Amino acid sequence: MPTNGEVLNGLEGVETGFFIPGSKDKSGNPIEVKLKYMSSIIAFKKLPTNDAIKVAVAHNEKVDGVTPTNIEKSIDIDLSVDDTIFTDKSQRDQPFNSDYMFVGLNIAARKKEPDADGAWGQFHDMEFKTPTYKFAFMTNDKRFRGCYITDILKNTVDSSSANISDDYFVDMEEKQPGMFLDESDENVKKLAVKGYPKYVKRYRSELVKNADSVETVVEDGKVISRYTRDLRNVGADTFIESSEDYEAVVRENQQKYRRSAELFIQEYQIIQPKHLIVLGKKAQQVVQNMRADGLFENNPEVARLADTLIEAQHYSRQGKKTSTLDYMNYLQTLLKKTDVDAVNE
Repeated sequence: MPTNGEVLNGLEGVETGFFIPGSKDKSGNPIEVKLKYMSSIIAFKKLPTNDAIKVAVAHNEKVDGVTPTNIEKSIDIDLSVDDTIFTDKSQRDQPFNSDYMFVGLNIAARKKEPDADGAWGQFHDMEFKTPTYKFAFMTNDKRFRGCYITDILKNTVDSSSANISDDYFVDMEEKQPGMFLDESDENVKKLAVKGYPKYVKRYRSELVKNADSVETVVEDGKVISRYTRDLRNVGADTFIESSEDYEAVVRENQQKYRRSAELFIQEYQIIQPKHLIVLGKKAQQVVQNMRADGLFENNPEVARLADTLIEAQHYSRQGKKTSTLDYMNYLQTLLKKTDVDAVNE
């Protein structure tokens, strides 16, 4: 079991190969996106027990229901990251909690720089706080305190798992392992032809929702709305004009996929987890696709973890049984999934 200091030094020493677009340091070199801006630890500055939170909200006559806002009005809570296991020198020689390593899919979309949340700030976002609250409550037990959490796909920003599935051909790759990694001109062209219509549909949808300006005109008796984006704004991607041009996107995603698998192996070697807890079905699918693609074949322990991963509900899932209270209750499910007898089956 590694120490906190060994984990910190190991993670900080990893060269991700990803850089902040358009950035330059004092020497004029692009600024690398380090793992400390892509991952975190399950540790919060002030997190009462789920039961204590429920009691506090119930006793507050001014609020109705267990929601993040009502919780803040009822009890002292701070879900920003508590990284003292890394910053407090007296804790450097203490053992890191490597019983579990949590794995999400990718970074959710947001209009700010990759390092805006600070070191280890991922999964502790207080601007879009509801998912943060849900994740904190579903892991609110000493069993998981201090565990490492990361995403399987690095440098991939999107809040929609469906988009990720399209961009990385996840369903096709599950049926035909290695198909997405085939970099031949013929295959890349085929993938681009298949993926480009979905990209166009998605781009137009996002353009309507996030337009910087809307012009309404009448042409041939029809009212037409024209949506435009200011390309100086963060996140205002230039439209890709053809499937031929989209081939570059396919190739870029192929490289991200391979590099993500390499970084995942490095993270494993540093953390040395006993078990993987993978959040959401798409993340599980990608981990298992990488395994089937042979990307872990030289690392049998990573392959074993992929084969025996513990499935967990994703904290941003929507629909039935996804309230804040439901995620508090889900903690008991996760504890059962990680009981000694369960993980050794």
